[in-house]
Amino acid sequence: YFSAAVGNSILTLNAATPGDPNYRASAFQSRSVQSFGTVMASLTYEMSSRWNVSIGTGSLINFTLDDPVEILLPDGSKTKRRGLDGLIPYGQALLNYAINDKHSLNWMARYDYTYAPMAVDYSSQPPKSLGVFDTHMGTFAVGHGYNSPKTGFNVSSRLGGTISTPAPLDTDNRVILAPYVQETIGYSRDEHIFRVMGTYYYGSPFPRVGSGLNIYGTAEYIRGQSPHGAWSKWMVLTGADAGYSEGQITSTLITKSAMIGGFFEGRRLLVRNLSIGAGYAYRRTVVGGDVPIPEINQHLAYIGLAYFFSTDIRVAPLATLEPAPLAH
Repeated sequence: YFSAAVGNSILTLNAATPGDPNYRASAFQSRSVQSFGTVMASLTYEMSSRWNVSIGTGSLINFTLDDPVEILLPDGSKTKRRGLDGLIPYGQALLNYAINDKHSLNWMARYDYTYAPMAVDYSSQPPKSLGVFDTHMGTFAVGHGYNSPKTGFNVSSRLGGTISTPAPLDTDNRVILAPYVQETIGYSRDEHIFRVMGTYYYGSPFPRVGSGLNIYGTAEYIRGQSPHGAWSKWMVLTGADAGYSEGQITSTLITKSAMIGGFFEGRRLLVRNLSIGAGYAYRRTVVGGDVPIPEINQHLAYIGLAYFFSTDIRVAPLATLEPAPLAH
């Protein structure tokens, strides 16, 4: 089985000019226009009735299309950018073994590379350019899967570790070793899908968390299309996410941050493959510790058309429903 996908979102981030007392209130002055793209491909090969292997690769790509803000740094470089902001390619191999019709085991090996052509250390006074930023991370984990077609419940558990290179802000050049835990619980019944996912890892390369934890969780509910009736042209996605992290961003500064948010999107099929959708997402971030950063409240509302085409006629036209970009 082979699959490939390409996607892109273009967002305008709006606010008043820095220093303006209404900096966080204005929604009509463009601060920057960003492009967030994804490409991916995967190949799954069934070696036998119990064994299969999946190999996947892809990348996240971030471009700045327009940015009216320009800050001159002491080294002569400028923070105003147009062009590539970040590139995060990855490669992953997953070996699966089916114990029976409900239980399975899997082994995962993954590599992530983060690249940015310019990083800025805003914790120093004045800010300074760090030049090219890049990190390498490897993840190794073993997992167990449970799927019950009769009840609709499925559970995926993974336990392993990560090894990564330090970020430019870190004065410690040793590699970062950290445990990795991921748990996903799902329920699917007819047109109703509910999933809960939680991820924990101790340590992070960006910025380095020498002695801190990272916890992230999300819950989603999808009301899918029905073959007939009022829901034959409608699909709805709603959910919430939350996270907490602790870290040391410089040799003397400790930061603690908490995030909570929610999202909603509804989509109605107009004609085959073409639908109209609208959504809203909200996120609140509170930062504590030694870094005096005010809380951040983000709102994103959108409406638009979506066209979906697949060579696999078994896939529903609205199957690409996803949370608002802010929710990621």
